[in-house]
Amino acid sequence: MNLTEEQRKDLNEFYWETDMSTKELKDHFKLPGGVHKHVLPLRSGAECPNCQHPMFFTSRTARNSSEDVCSNCGHKNKSFCRCDHCMALKEEQRKQAAIEIKMQQVEAYEKLLERVVKEEYVLWSLSRLSRRDKIFFRALLQFEKSDSPTWEWKEICDSAQVVSHQRYVRKLTDLHLLLYHPDGYLLSNPTVNADMISIQKVRNISNSLRFDVFQRDNHTCQYCGRKAPYVELQVDHLIPVAKDGTDDFDNLVTSCRDCNSGKSAKLIASFTKGSSREEWREELRNQRMQLLEAKREKLEEVVQYWAECRNTYHLSDYDLEAIYDFIERYEPEWIKVAIQITVSQHPSPSNYAKYVGGILRNWGKNGPPHDIANLKLGARKATEKQIKFIRDLLNQNNLDLMSFYGKSDYSELSMLDARDIIDALIKPQ
Repeated sequence: MNLTEEQRKDLNEFYWETDMSTKELKDHFKLPGGVHKHVLPLRSGAECPNCQHPMFFTSRTARNSSEDVCSNCGHKNKSFCRCDHCMALKEEQRKQAAIEIKMQQVEAYEKLLERVVKEEYVLWSLSRLSRRDKIFFRALLQFEKSDSPTWEWKEICDSAQVVSHQRYVRKLTDLHLLLYHPDGYLLSNPTVNADMISIQKVRNISNSLRFDVFQRDNHTCQYCGRKAPYVELQVDHLIPVAKDGTDDFDNLVTSCRDCNSGKSAKLIASFTKGSSREEWREELRNQRMQLLEAKREKLEEVVQYWAECRNTYHLSDYDLEAIYDFIERYEPEWIKVAIQITVSQHPSPSNYAKYVGGILRNWGKNGPPHDIANLKLGARKATEKQIKFIRDLLNQNNLDLMSFYGKSDYSELSMLDARDIIDALIKPQ
């Protein structure tokens, strides 16, 4: 149905000047379609800030909310308009805000420099570093470039013999030994130089350093392959101090008491299949680099495993920092098993890292667990299939779970329990 000019005029007058609903208007004018396609826009009296053309209201709802639109360029008087004028204005505002933020960052950076670029502050910060931190920092300084440095983290980690840089970079930036420039790159505190980083001498070896060496070498004598707790372990120099051997971390090696006290060229050759001390030292270095690379490949796997056990997609910075710390000291498989045990014994602990760290420290102190497979089984609940099989075996032998295994609830059984029970009931047959 086409409205006459008179009808269209009446429709517009009724629409804009009365409170008649669109349904009433549609029925009154016998419109086959919607009302709005027959209503002419109402001029708002304002001009477009972009092209100075008149602005119009397209509906009563738009008029009530003062949202008029330009008939020429499409500018809309609302909170967010995508016309060229508004988009250019917002881009200019964004650029101005970025400039202001950058100025604030530069000002904060300059104030920070005034506070931390001082020898007394740097010496205090260096005193807060562990031996491992200092080794990493010294390796990092060797790779620093003068202008807008980009760090080759793998090379730095290889030089320092660490798995990942995240933990160390966080600590160094917290102490302002590394600084984030407003342009987005890292650089070292200008006051720092390698001579200021003193590494503790081996003759004053601390318990923590001794543990680090043992942990790196998996609590195994690097000359004969025997492990703790069956032998007493000591720290030895790969190249003796008497022959200008250094006290760097990579020159320290785990040795059993027998090898350390009675080692000779002949003994070393027999253990190393004919290699000299220098050749074996290089071989140990290559082996250690391979172990570091293997840990790096497992790092993301450990992070994902931790997240799965926490039933979350995002780990907190605290949890990530704990993982980066654990991966430097412990085997990835140890960490995963410790997580399993923590989750099984403490379903909702407030601090997973505390429990996992306690388990790992205990293993590090007393030597590595000798049966990782059993530890895994002990941390997992028995499956329904295992429980049904155990029920059937106990019924066949006229036994109950409590009298046979000392547990009254099948839900308390771990996979290790299930394996032991099944072995005990089947083997006699």
